[in-house]
Amino acid sequence: MLEEGKTHQDIQTAIDGEKMKATWTIENVLTANNMTKRKRRAPKSRQIHVLVVVPPREEKTSSPLADVAVTLFQHTFLNVPSTTASRTQKLKKQLVENYNCDCGTNQDGDSMLLCMVMNIDLPSTVVIASHIFRREHDRLKSRFVQIADIDDVRNGLLLFKPIKSAFDDLDIAFLVDKEDQFILTLFNPDIKSELLVDSLTQKQWDALGGESIPTDWETSTGPVYAPYAPEFNVLTTFGELNGKPLRFPSGSTLRPFRRCLYHQAQLARAKAIIQGWVSEDYNFDDFSSEGFTLEEKMKLLFTSNLLISESPS
Repeated sequence: MLEEGKTHQDIQTAIDGEKMKATWTIENVLTANNMTKRKRRAPKSRQIHVLVVVPPREEKTSSPLADVAVTLFQHTFLNVPSTTASRTQKLKKQLVENYNCDCGTNQDGDSMLLCMVMNIDLPSTVVIASHIFRREHDRLKSRFVQIADIDDVRNGLLLFKPIKSAFDDLDIAFLVDKEDQFILTLFNPDIKSELLVDSLTQKQWDALGGESIPTDWETSTGPVYAPYAPEFNVLTTFGELNGKPLRFPSGSTLRPFRRCLYHQAQLARAKAIIQGWVSEDYNFDDFSSEGFTLEEKMKLLFTSNLLISESPS
């Protein structure tokens, strides 16, 4: 960039000896040469030639250490298989109790639980506890999301198995809107038209009463409800969940940790950018702030001291 009134040496060379000042504007030149009438072309001796000098573009380079850090980060957080149900039983019990998700039994005698996204009763075998900040990253919890207990009820969601898998796979996330609602956001467009039940095992399908559903159910033009989960339409797709808010008990102030949801959402965003599902400049507001209670601060202090004492000297 040139300061006002300054000229580049290449421009000065090009106009040297000509009847033109280096600091003139295009309008000055047109006026001086009687070229202001519309569509009037100047003779060759008076034509204006503009020389633009573009500096070479600096290439952005990253250090080898930064490349290693990015690779390790992606390997650690973006390629983690879903936690097995057997490792989430403690969290599941807490979620059922604290979010009032126990819905009795169905006609087959199976216990029913409420999915916090769909807000309907489903057999307990297909409703899974999902750690927001993954259980596999337990030792990283204090550094990344500042929680003392990986099984804290606020680090969990009770979800229908296919939704839980999509959440773990970073295909979806929950963003907080202006009304403080936790809204399901679909990042992976490839699963938009996919049926939720497509990812169920045969055993899970049978738990819904799938063997009693007519064989032509997939071509039905209307909803097809599961015999053992009468509120669940088996033709529901992931796209239909986009924009749905998480359900919480009326009058309850208990909510998931925002910082954990924000961490998961940023991982989903990173994956979406890598996969080309969103543009590189896509982002959302930071909703991670929530403050810490005295109890949380004491737990964090205790956990930090414990980790320090356990680390090799």
